[in-house]
Order: sequence, then C-alpha cells, then structure tokens
Amino acid sequence: MTTIATAESARRLAEAMARAKAMQFNQPAQRTYEELSAESDLSLEERLFDVRAACKIEARKFSMLFEPDWHKKLFRQLDLLMDPEEWDSEDSPVSKNSFITFIRMSMILRNARRPGIGIANDGHILATWSIRRNDRLTVECLPQDRVRWIVSVPLKEETESAAGVTSLHRLLANLEPYKPEHWFAHERG
Repeated sequence: MTTIATAESARRLAEAMARAKAMQFNQPAQRTYEELSAESDLSLEERLFDVRAACKIEARKFSMLFEPDWHKKLFRQLDLLMDPEEWDSEDSPVSKNSFITFIRMSMILRNARRPGIGIANDGHILATWSIRRNDRLTVECLPQDRVRWIVSVPLKEETESAAGVTSLHRLLANLEPYKPEHWFAHERG
C-alpha cells in the first residue's frame, strides 16, 4: 500500500469517526443512520462504513451486559453484512431503530445462543436461530421495540409454521407454544 493510499484511508477513517462521535453524543447536528447511508456526496463504501461505525458505537453502550467476545463477533457480522464489495446499492443499510431493537432483544436473550443475523432490504435486522431446515425461528427487529417473528417447527410428519408481530417484551410469551428454549440453548461440545 502506498503512503498516499494510507494517508487517504486514515483521513477517511478520521472523518467517519468524527461523524460517528457526533451521533454518539447527540450533538445538535446529529444525523440518523438513514441520513448517513443516503448522503450522496459520500461513496457507498464511506456510507456503509459510517453506518457500521454508528452501530458499533450503539452496541458498545451496553458492553457491560455481554461477554467480552460478544461485541467482537457482532462487529465481525456487521462488517460482513455491510461489505461494500457484496452490497446491492438498492438495499438500505441497517436502520438505527431496528438495530436498537436488536440490541435490546440481545439483552433479553443474552444467555442464549447467538443468532445468525441478516439485513432485510428496508434495513431491518433479521436474527435467525435454526436447528434443522424445518426447525427455525426468525425475528425481524422493527423500530420502537416491535418484532415480527416466524417459526417453522417439525410436528410428526409435517412442518408447522406460524408468524406474528408483537412487542419485544412479549416475544418469549408469543413463542412459548413452540418451546423456544431449544433454539436458544448453547451447542454442546
């Protein structure tokens, strides 16, 4: 890597960190994740970097509630999900309000097996726990602590599916008929 490229990378990183820091401290000129991701004067790579940085700052606010490696794994997932080389320019990066719901859900389920995560086209975080192809729970984290859930569970020779929308604090109660603990149990071995 050349010195010019390194200096340019350092400058872009410093600018992104300044933008993320402004968001963290709720300065008057605070911009939302959506504004950061839609800013036309920034490249796609810069917009995705800004949103990833903002998500990481938001997650760090709750660091004391999670195991030390929890953030490292989450940050790696976010980096992979919002990789500019794999990104479809028509999709929206993570929505701030969806990410906050995801973090709050993670706090409720902090002793559970960590989910696989994805991003819906509208920027909502998707969390998935699966045992087998026909035994899975998917939760879409909506703004304002709302969630949309979909389950698929094997019943004898059939697969039963169900779905619903509820508040985050009622999620486990809604899932109770499907025995959610089997999705959340840590793998043995």
